[in-house]
Parts: sequence; structure tokens; C-alpha cells
Amino acid sequence: MAGVSLIPEEKRLVRDFSELELDSELLQAIEEVGYDRPTVVQAQAIPHALDGRDILASAPTGTGKTAAFLLPMLQHLQDFPRKKNRGLRAYWC
Repeated sequence: MAGVSLIPEEKRLVRDFSELELDSELLQAIEEVGYDRPTVVQAQAIPHALDGRDILASAPTGTGKTAAFLLPMLQHLQDFPRKKNRGLRAYWC
């Protein structure tokens, strides 16, 4: 997949977590742990995940893949709280 971009032309790369339309509590937590801007993999993956699209990403260790995966999941839980605890399914390979 060399040379293939994940970013459609209508999506520009976000430069700040506040551009991701995340809940204020998530933004506060991100700030408290000391992150000031998304990494490349986060800037590419999070907007698509928030749109409900599947993401397949490969990046070196330490580049923020886990947050790129978890932040949209946490946002989804904020947006759609469960009335019954039926568990959450997430797949990480």
C-alpha cells in the first residue's frame, strides 16, 4: 500500500485535539496527560473512526496507535451511554 493516503481530499489533517470534536472531559484528560497535538496516525485515524469507518493502521511503537483506537471508542461511549451492561466489543490486532 505504499503511496496510498488514508486522507480523502475533503479531510485535512487535524493539528489540535480540540479540532476532533471530542467531549470536553476527554479533551481535559488528554491535556492532563500532557499531549498537546495528535500524532500523524491519530490525526489520520481518529476523524474516520469518529465517522464510524473501519480503520486499519500500521505505525511504529510509540506513535499513538492505542489512543487513536481508544479515543473514538470513549467518545462513542460518551455519546451513546448504555442503559444495560451488555459489554463493549473492540478488536485490536
